[in-house]
Amino acid sequence: HFVSCDLLGRIISLCWHPSGTLIAAGMMDMIKIFDAESGRATHRLLVERGVGASKSREVVVWSIAFLSDHTIISGDSAGKVQVWDGLTGTLVRTHLVTKWDVLALSSSQDESSVVAGTSEGTVVQFQFLSSNVGQQDKEWVRTRTFKNHSHDVRGLAQTDTAVVSGGMDTQLVVRPLLDKVEKNTQESALRKIAFPHRSLVCCAKKTGLLLFQFPDHLELWRLGESNGHGSPGDSLPVKRKPEKLIQLKRKVCTNVVYLNRSAITL
Repeated sequence: HFVSCDLLGRIISLCWHPSGTLIAAGMMDMIKIFDAESGRATHRLLVERGVGASKSREVVVWSIAFLSDHTIISGDSAGKVQVWDGLTGTLVRTHLVTKWDVLALSSSQDESSVVAGTSEGTVVQFQFLSSNVGQQDKEWVRTRTFKNHSHDVRGLAQTDTAVVSGGMDTQLVVRPLLDKVEKNTQESALRKIAFPHRSLVCCAKKTGLLLFQFPDHLELWRLGESNGHGSPGDSLPVKRKPEKLIQLKRKVCTNVVYLNRSAITL
């Protein structure tokens, strides 16, 4: 059992070191590294706050990646991706990637690439590269920015050839890394899988009502009427046009994520 007496504050994110002996915990304004056997904190890394008015607000460390060489990479609510030396507890480099939040991180299997998902819907890739050709020294460099989402990117994974991302817009996006695949193949194609697979249109057959679910509002329509009856494919004269009865807009910055079918069976 892992019990620590050093936890004074909320834990927002966790990541194990690949050895299984250390845990990095993202908290408010800091990251703590714990020895898994003793439960004691070995390092405390203080995370810088934002600039201007945001400097007075606590920084939330939303995500952490803990690499084999004891490098720690963090994403926070001040829009920063920071690289830390986990052995000494020192900050190596800061990348400001967004004005909002960095919500998710994922490293590749060989730990040469890390991707960060933001609340702007972007995915930013960092790679461990030499700054100059021929040099042995490497550093974490921002290399690509992908914009395939309209809302928060909450989940990320890297395969050998692609970045997979998902979030609040209910889309699962498979973004190929073209330097890892041959061009003009199925692997090089951008793929979007839309969720949910359930219908976003509900019908109340008896009353002739349709309810449409959009990401930020709902629309209730009454179906039009025609004179007479016909067979499928026939064109009938319209007696009454379709009518929009209600449009309900959200009041806060959230999405319409679920709708019960019984909502319009009135």
